[in-house]
Amino acid sequence: MSHSRHASPFSDAGFSLLETLVALAILAVVTGVAAAALRQPPPALRLDNEVSDVQRDAAIARKRAVSTQVQVSMPVIDCEGNDAVIWFYPDGTASNVEFCVTNSGLTRALRVSTLSGQLLPKGTP
Repeated sequence: MSHSRHASPFSDAGFSLLETLVALAILAVVTGVAAAALRQPPPALRLDNEVSDVQRDAAIARKRAVSTQVQVSMPVIDCEGNDAVIWFYPDGTASNVEFCVTNSGLTRALRVSTLSGQLLPKGTP
């Protein structure tokens, strides 16, 4: 008596459970990376970055004034919305200016240290 063996109709069809789990794990990692890349930083962090950029620009202007022995100006907007100018002098000092940096609806008031030319939070000695 001969028995013919027939393969199950489901033996080679589709994906195994392991293959499906691996694909889902890869999809989860890619989705997580994409979500993190698309998320914008919170407003306070954007303001901190803007203040850091302005501080960096001021440091560059001060160094330029000292190295070239020529006054260097840096335009800013004061807290009332008016144009103002910070002057950096060849001896490393700067003009006394208070101004505001605004980003994402948040504002930070800064002042220029006349002795060091550094930008400091308004109200600090």
